[in-house]
Amino acid sequence: MLVVNNLIRTDLRLYTKLSMLVGTLLGGPLVAGIMGGINLNILGLKSKAHISFILGVAGNLLIYAFVLLLPEKILDKFPHFFIPLIYTTITYIFIEYLHHDQLFTSFTDGAGKKPFYKSLLWGFLGLLITMIIIITNLNLKYFQYNSLEFGNSENELYYSKGIPQEEAIIIIDYLKQDTYFNGDTSRMLYLTENGSKYKLLILMDETNLFKPEVNMDFRLLESIINRSDINRTIEIFLGDEYQETEYRIN
Repeated sequence: MLVVNNLIRTDLRLYTKLSMLVGTLLGGPLVAGIMGGINLNILGLKSKAHISFILGVAGNLLIYAFVLLLPEKILDKFPHFFIPLIYTTITYIFIEYLHHDQLFTSFTDGAGKKPFYKSLLWGFLGLLITMIIIITNLNLKYFQYNSLEFGNSENELYYSKGIPQEEAIIIIDYLKQDTYFNGDTSRMLYLTENGSKYKLLILMDETNLFKPEVNMDFRLLESIINRSDINRTIEIFLGDEYQETEYRIN
């Protein structure tokens, strides 16, 4: 016999621990916080329901910070499938702490189980929210740039919105003449305004970044580009693929 707020209830349905964990695996701790909060609210434990929701939000924010702010160089070395396993395990510990007694007692006293598909819906909703945040972050990163592809390997030049496309095309015409941009590997470059000059950042593998012969080749390329009709001096910088290190060629 299940008693909630001094009333005998026979119509209550709750999410099981398994359904909360499945939802969490798909959509993150936020889903567990919501589903757990619903359970606790149904059982009349409103303060614990609020704590469950707050912990869920905090858990997702920590994951977003980890994925979006951690340098890609480090993140790429971390097995990505570990991330949902880690936060699901941590969530399980919190579920045991916040919900175990209430769930065990409630199901023993006759509470029903919510349909499993609802946990999947919550999970996919959480996944959708995560995808929207990640895609929005990527769009914001490149929102300040236009882009042009060139060469057989589809090299990509990102150039600031304030730079005329005609000037970006002129620079690309010079880049096409360099063998570095005519191989099988796609290259990424950024053209930005640097005071009265243009800064051309060329990204490459870290192993080639500080080789003297590479520096010399791009110093020659810089001198050739600066013979163009563009009325600004163009300075070439070299950087690693993660944009953590860059330097002006000399």
